[in-house]
Amino acid sequence: MEILTTVAGDGTSLVMVVRGDASYPDADQLPGRLERALAVMPDLSAVQVDVADVGFIDSYGLRGLIGMRRLADSHGCDYSIQQPSRAVLRLLELTNLADYLGAT
Repeated sequence: MEILTTVAGDGTSLVMVVRGDASYPDADQLPGRLERALAVMPDLSAVQVDVADVGFIDSYGLRGLIGMRRLADSHGCDYSIQQPSRAVLRLLELTNLADYLGAT
């Protein structure tokens, strides 16, 4: 799994691009990467996670996305999942978490 992080706009939006398989054991990196970004960028107001290139996601990947949502909430940031791949969208629909995770 590869995670690319970029700051968008005026520095208040963070875009994280996840590529590959969001699964055990790598998916545990997701909340940690966001936590480190939030620590050095306290003015963030929005977090977008682009999962268009995720080919496979398991329960660990889902747990990582939920953990990121909770971190964003605790820092007062908007959170959304952008361009979910077919695999991600299917899991979000099966678990009824698409709305909670802001999948668009």
